[in-house]
Amino acid sequence: ADVEGYCLFLLEETAGRLVVRTTGGAGTEALQDLKLPLGEGLAGRVFQTQSAETHGSKGPFRWPDVPLDARSVLAVPLVSQNTSIGVLTLFSSAPAAFSEQAVAFFTVVANQLTAAVENARLYHKTQELSYRDGLTGLFNRRYFEETLAQELHRAERYRMPLSLVMMDIDHFKDYNDTYGHPQGDQALRAVAEILIQTTRRVDIAARYGGEELVLVLPLTPKDPARLVAEKLRLATEGTGFPSGRLTISLGVATYPEDGGSAAELIKAADDALYAAKQAGRNRVEVFARASSG
Repeated sequence: ADVEGYCLFLLEETAGRLVVRTTGGAGTEALQDLKLPLGEGLAGRVFQTQSAETHGSKGPFRWPDVPLDARSVLAVPLVSQNTSIGVLTLFSSAPAAFSEQAVAFFTVVANQLTAAVENARLYHKTQELSYRDGLTGLFNRRYFEETLAQELHRAERYRMPLSLVMMDIDHFKDYNDTYGHPQGDQALRAVAEILIQTTRRVDIAARYGGEELVLVLPLTPKDPARLVAEKLRLATEGTGFPSGRLTISLGVATYPEDGGSAAELIKAADDALYAAKQAGRNRVEVFARASSG
């Protein structure tokens, strides 16, 4: 088969559409940013029917996903465990370029591509899982430490502020002793969920250890960070937990004024958290040099 161009579409699950991942050959430049609703165009149809199609034409094809100068097109679905994950389309300027052998050959190629795509996805998933805390679904301490270092580097480079909020559940040991560890785990998950719901996508929420959670707020000065912490405190206080009321104490520290390194910033936020507990819990304290002793 005289293949002059190709295009690989993959399913973008969140948006429910096909997006172009890679193209090559004459006339395919126009397809690079193409996004196809499922069922639209030749690739959209083949994605849904899961059966390869080949077409020849004397003039341009009417589909939006086929280059104008193509006179032959072959579209092969990428199918994994009976589920479509994408489509490989091949083009030629010759009117009847794709024989049955070509269809068979490119079906094998599509199967190999499917395996490669699935392996890559699996790898990303396991990478993601290795950075997640199994109980809460928040990022784990390792990810937090790596990301804080990166964010601090960025803050330093662009002279931007960065805030850190450390929090823990008040009297959590008593709660566990009273209601048992399964209820304690449930409470921790519920607080983690509040954290996820209350923060922006750019913020990094992690489990620091035990009942201690931490939040990295990029590009955030001290006052807005204090407001975020207060919002979290109020949301937790206002949530009905299965075993009654739970509260959290929070400490806020900001780069550069409270610390120039990750270790200094963590210590400052931890000191502020300690101050919040000393002052009676269920409150937000901002790091202050004088009170830190």
